[in-house]
Amino acid sequence: MDKTLALKAIAVIAFTGVIFAGYMTYYEMTYTACPASGCSTVAGIPACIHGLVMYLVIFALSMCAVCGNSINNRISNHKKNDKPEVI
Repeated sequence: MDKTLALKAIAVIAFTGVIFAGYMTYYEMTYTACPASGCSTVAGIPACIHGLVMYLVIFALSMCAVCGNSINNRISNHKKNDKPEVI
């Protein structure tokens, strides 16, 4: 599997997680009730907030890597096509 394709797949999965965890966080913060049965807390913070932060970080890092690969590919292709000047 191509590295860029794998990073894009990770970004799509992480974005899906952001949507889900964002919905859960919004619902819990707005209605002060968890849409799923028996929500837990970690260090006094709802678990859905931890999930939202985690998915946001994974999404941001994967998008940075995808964009970085794109820029690096353009730079390396540009360097390959450069020819020294003949004076």
